Amino acid sequence: MTALDTRLQRLKDKVKSSVVVQSFISRIREVNPIINALVYDRFEEALHEAKAVDDLVSSGTQDEETLKKNYPLLGVPLTVKEAFALQGMPQSSGLLSRRSLRSEHDATVVSRLKRAGAIPLGVTNCSELCMWYESSNNVYGRTRNPYNPQYIVGGSSGKLQV
Repeated sequence: MTALDTRLQRLKDKVKSSVVVQSFISRIREVNPIINALVYDRFEEALHEAKAVDDLVSSGTQDEETLKKNYPLLGVPLTVKEAFALQGMPQSSGLLSRRSLRSEHDATVVSRLKRAGAIPLGVTNCSELCMWYESSNNVYGRTRNPYNPQYIVGGSSGKLQV
């Protein structure tokens, strides 16, 4: 084992999915009141899933290569656009007429991400039916640019002022 391999192993031993997921949750809680990006969370479930990842990795029941092959996104937190089905989460696609709809199952892409080991933190805002640049609708309001809340988040430049 080289010195680099040793350093990488020490780093892997220190980085836990539960710590990474909690860091993402903390940051979302800090900035989301300003930018309104995450419209519904599943933080408690995500933390349980991250703990299960940590337990799997530390159990030693699968070697690193097997884990990489079977779960290429193991423990990686992500968010899903509200227009995609994430079981138990709202799926209004920004339409008032669908505001009470909850997903009964995962969309195929979400299912595949979860099977690869990813951990959904919740659903994010979108424009009505994902048709516009800005993430703005009558269900959740407008998502603001994190670098300048006076601008929208979408489009190639995000420079349309609100």
